[in-house]
Amino acid sequence: MLISTSVLARTVHLRRSLQGAAALACMVTMTGGMTTAAQAAVQPPQITAGVAHSCVVISGGTIKCWGYNGWGTLGNGTTTDSSLPVSVSGITTATQVAAGDYYSCALLTGGTVKCWGENTVGQLGDRTTTDSHVPVGVTGITTSTQITAGNRHSCALLSGGTVKCWGSNNGGQLGDGTTADSNVPVGVTGITTPTRMTVAKSRHKITKTFITFTTSVTVSGAGKLSQVITHRTGRKTRTLCTAKATTTTAHGYTLTCKITKAGRAVLRKTAMTLTLTTTFTPTGGTKVTKKQVVKLRRTR
Repeated sequence: MLISTSVLARTVHLRRSLQGAAALACMVTMTGGMTTAAQAAVQPPQITAGVAHSCVVISGGTIKCWGYNGWGTLGNGTTTDSSLPVSVSGITTATQVAAGDYYSCALLTGGTVKCWGENTVGQLGDRTTTDSHVPVGVTGITTSTQITAGNRHSCALLSGGTVKCWGSNNGGQLGDGTTADSNVPVGVTGITTPTRMTVAKSRHKITKTFITFTTSVTVSGAGKLSQVITHRTGRKTRTLCTAKATTTTAHGYTLTCKITKAGRAVLRKTAMTLTLTTTFTPTGGTKVTKKQVVKLRRTR
């Protein structure tokens, strides 16, 4: 990471960085003496480092930081440097942390983002250029699936496949076709990630009253998920059942669709060929649809 500060500032912050590094080295040394099982139990899910501070997401969703704290970089409500990890105020549902020069941002469960520390060019994304010693919400980000931080700018990948960035833009690093800094997220021009949906082979269970289909689906982010099961007889297509779900993150989901008594009655008389249409419409993205054809033998 390139540091756009004076030689004097670099010297001071290098000393601060070494303080933070010493704390990290201490943590690594202590971990080295543990058994494999103990390491797995306490292994932090994600760690990051800025110019003179470091942060880690602790299991359970809290964050701890250590090192230089001149702009509130550690997020604990003070500007006091710390050679030991201190808790970031108010963060309890973090899934990722990203450190910039003298600020950091956290991705929270549900897709929102909070940042803290230096804010001279709007790198906290809260519509101000005021430094903050505690986390503040990034304006308008509600469906983020991943974040990253640079020198004095940050970016968030959104569930629909688009990207938004905020902060310094002197070199065009916000990707919006300008070189104007922004203290709120702006869309990166021309970036879209294809919507992804993986549909497993559907399973079904036939009872005397119902036919129940269960389908495992993995999607790329937040949005709307649905499944419609239809039966075609001659020129007529009949909808037998519909299942719906709201997705919040890139994850696996289960759709359960139950065909009622009327549909079950048809199977008593004849075999059925059913079409299972599964659709995922991501927030702010393009929907994707996949179909399965299932043949059921006549069952009394």
